[in-house]
Amino acid sequence: MKPKERNRILQLYFFYRGVNDGSGGVITAQHVHLQQKYVTPIAKALRELDKNQYSLDHYMWLAWQGLLGDNLPNELQPSQAQLSEWANLSNKVLENNNIPCQ
Repeated sequence: MKPKERNRILQLYFFYRGVNDGSGGVITAQHVHLQQKYVTPIAKALRELDKNQYSLDHYMWLAWQGLLGDNLPNELQPSQAQLSEWANLSNKVLENNNIPCQ
């Protein structure tokens, strides 16, 4: 975590500390921070690795996968319709991409 992000994570912790996520809100605060700071940059990085072959939406499902579930408040998660659309688009990336694997 970058030092300048510590205040935001602490703010999120105090906001979510009453959430029953098994950690007193720590996991929820971390997931919210990850969603706010890293989902789009991860999707952009994947798109760049794939030589910008598809639109950003094609990579959003891949960037969101690890954050979906019980530890992110529903209002911060994409809708089921949006997730379904991204999942369908990501299949094109998984079937035909320029990402070098070693």
